[in-house]
Amino acid sequence: MKGQIWISAVLYSALGIIIITIILSAGLPLINKIRDRNLVTQTKDIMRTLDDNIKKVANEGPGSKRFLSPLIIDGGELIIDETNERLLWSLQTKNKLAEPDIVFDEGSLKLFLNKTTVEDEFLVNLELIYKDVYDIKLSSEFENPFIGEYSVSIENEGTYTNSKPVIVLTIR
Repeated sequence: MKGQIWISAVLYSALGIIIITIILSAGLPLINKIRDRNLVTQTKDIMRTLDDNIKKVANEGPGSKRFLSPLIIDGGELIIDETNERLLWSLQTKNKLAEPDIVFDEGSLKLFLNKTTVEDEFLVNLELIYKDVYDIKLSSEFENPFIGEYSVSIENEGTYTNSKPVIVLTIR
């Protein structure tokens, strides 16, 4: 009789572990996909906020300044590319959130997905390009790429480069 209780307990425990494993193996990819979609949506909002403030500062003229705090990059990485005058956010994911190599324009924000060298792995990109409009300069004690929580000030210096206003992004 005592042996039957222990055998039942072991069988029920094993069955419980198998059921939990099946649920997790089926649910985890779905949870990751939802997490990545939410992260892209949140980052789109951040990028639009940055874009709106850069445009306002440039249009208001010399000395105009805006502060954004906190600027939180929860996942992926934000790159401020002074050479190409663009802001780029990238996230490596196993979820195909869009069609690869097709650029989706959402106003001035561009969304595109690139394949990586790893099979079934993608790079989601959000990009704001200012090449012909503003000269973007970065002033920061931190290095590109930016990951985490920061305070950002956006300022119109009042100077021009090739007839484009210089916009300084200071990240602390």
